[in-house]
Amino acid sequence: MSNTMPTMVDTITHDTIIKAFKAAYAELNNDVPECIHISGDKYMINGEIRNRLWLIFEIERLRQELLLKASGERWSLSKMRQLFAKL
Repeated sequence: MSNTMPTMVDTITHDTIIKAFKAAYAELNNDVPECIHISGDKYMINGEIRNRLWLIFEIERLRQELLLKASGERWSLSKMRQLFAKL
């Protein structure tokens, strides 16, 4: 029988999420955001209350923006639509 319960190694902590968000936000915007864990899955981001899932998706979005910025390519929505239309 395998152990399906998450361990501490598998768990993303509040501190990990906050550090990842601050790093991605600061690198993209040259500004450090206000980001604190309130309770449960609630965070205060620059004066707005957000939930954990939103924050995780926002970290990924910021990282994708950084990749685009680093590559020097900015894909517009119309370019992406043209690409998908060809598929």
